[in-house]
Amino acid sequence: MAKKNPPVLRKSRPPRLAAIDVGSNAMRMQVAELLPGFVLKPLKSIRSPVRLGRDVFGNQAISDASMKKAVTALRSFSEWMEKLEVTQYTAVATSAAREAVNGKRFLETVRKESGIDLQLLAGEEEARMVYMAVQRRLPLGDRTVLVVDIGGGSVELILGQHGRVQALESLKMGTVRMLQRLGGQSHDFARRAREYVEATRSWVDYWLQQQKVEVFVATGGNAEELGDLAQRLFHKPSNDQVSLAELDHITGLLESMSVEDRQKKLSLRPDRADVLLPALLVLQSLMHHLKMEIMVIPHVGLKDGLLEDLRFEALGQRPEGLDREQVLSSVLQLGRKYDFDEAHARKVTELSLQLFDPLQPLHKLNSSHRLLLEAASWLHDVGKFINFSAHHKHSHYIIMSSPLVGLSTAQRQLVAAIARYHRKAEPGAQHDFFKVLSFDERNLVIKLSAMLRLAEALDAEHGGMVGQILVRLNKQKVLLTLLGDSEMLLERWAAATKLAPFEKALGVKVVLA
Repeated sequence: MAKKNPPVLRKSRPPRLAAIDVGSNAMRMQVAELLPGFVLKPLKSIRSPVRLGRDVFGNQAISDASMKKAVTALRSFSEWMEKLEVTQYTAVATSAAREAVNGKRFLETVRKESGIDLQLLAGEEEARMVYMAVQRRLPLGDRTVLVVDIGGGSVELILGQHGRVQALESLKMGTVRMLQRLGGQSHDFARRAREYVEATRSWVDYWLQQQKVEVFVATGGNAEELGDLAQRLFHKPSNDQVSLAELDHITGLLESMSVEDRQKKLSLRPDRADVLLPALLVLQSLMHHLKMEIMVIPHVGLKDGLLEDLRFEALGQRPEGLDREQVLSSVLQLGRKYDFDEAHARKVTELSLQLFDPLQPLHKLNSSHRLLLEAASWLHDVGKFINFSAHHKHSHYIIMSSPLVGLSTAQRQLVAAIARYHRKAEPGAQHDFFKVLSFDERNLVIKLSAMLRLAEALDAEHGGMVGQILVRLNKQKVLLTLLGDSEMLLERWAAATKLAPFEKALGVKVVLA
């Protein structure tokens, strides 16, 4: 994601980093200098009110006029980076660009006209970046924290505990989206917005039913504007916290005013006066629901998380592999959300890994690939929540549509594909999602899905009869021996029907002892 600019003349100057966030309501750039000790010193912050979400959430595409404004703003960002001698930058686009039907053309136009290599950022990666920035700013310790990041296109809910992201969800109730979908100028907008928020709040009810949130954190420009308003209206010494009573008062005040009055009487910018109310309605609903009395505003956002990521890269601390504990925690939460058979999923996962580990000399895959198999094995049956018939296809859809903490979008696509092929059709170009994968990715899916397919067959009756698979291999064949408490006749028969794809994937003859 990070891009390097041409080397500058002043070699003695500390590295200068830039983070660019192309959001649905505005575009922002933050430039910082990386001082000795790897401390970030802010140098320049720029905001351009280009509202891509107004086009996308209304007409599904970025208009030529908005594209032109965006290119102009990004060209200005590029000029500032050159002027400030930025040595490394990262530039991302969020909801609006992700959902635009002409999003690819937008990225290509930006690259051609401004020289900035803009990348789409997945919702879960956006949430991770925000949480990283919050964790850097606030002393959270081991407390359970809910971070609510309100953007123009989406609201990211991030549950953190013990310094780690435990769960996250990206809800399509961003401020610009709500204005477009619910009629921001209508007299009953607030009522309709409240109903909309209540209807999309099921994530909170599900994930937090056994969790007690200790710290409620709000990020984003609207949250910061709320802190400034509370400070002015209630003559507070700081804009870092807002009480529930203050939030209720300010929300009621905004409801009673037109957008024009908010600009005149509260000194709000035109591009803030309309989106602030829907943001406050989201925060108000969540705080009342969770019975939180105080909201903490750390004054950080996505751009700060992006800079933090660049700082880690400079420190040489960017992780090479995947965080297994974090990935599996998210995987288990997703499985439980869809009421999966946890005992069966655990058994299939154990058997999959009992195949993967001793066969490493044949498949030559690494620990990150092992974790993808592990995740797919846990989640292969979640599609039964929708319907048993074709549940492998439903599993693919659910995994593709759900954030998994610790996995990139590309990695989640691989997990979904592996789970999809645990039964019925084998991997093939007849499926569009498989066809678009690279050669190496297709080969990976073929190998891992063959292992999952065999492991699932060994517990097809969900009885847990197979306790262990012993694997012996030589140049001619692989010998699989099943250990358990019974004759396992059904399991042996089911496994025998799945040996062909297993043999084809590994290029070796398999004998079931």
